[in-house]
Amino acid sequence: MNNTFGGRHCYVLPADPGSTVSQSCAKTFHVSPFLDMDLSYAFRITPPGRRVGVTIRVYDRQGLLLAASFAGVGEPLTNRSLARVLLRHPLLMLEVLGAIHWEALKMLLKGIRLSPKPAHGVGSGLT
Repeated sequence: MNNTFGGRHCYVLPADPGSTVSQSCAKTFHVSPFLDMDLSYAFRITPPGRRVGVTIRVYDRQGLLLAASFAGVGEPLTNRSLARVLLRHPLLMLEVLGAIHWEALKMLLKGIRLSPKPAHGVGSGLT
């Protein structure tokens, strides 16, 4: 995972080849200024093939707080497929960045408080 503060952290999950990964763990890395550190993650990842799926659920002590998922269809990595993606979505990075900031603004306007970034070495990704 990467965060908005330039940190990076890997959650390493045991898995059997070819089977769906369903694992959970405590949050140890500060990702969003809207989420506290006292949370847990549940990961579900289907094995890559023609289709791929990833779901991450975030829980606090009261239950499910957030769910994010991705589903995609594989395509061979060729010059032609890359060109097609670039032509279809030439400003994709800016679209994603804009969408993230738009959602953050809506959360702030709803009164959701910000969680301070942990001190260096405590979930900051810089350990």
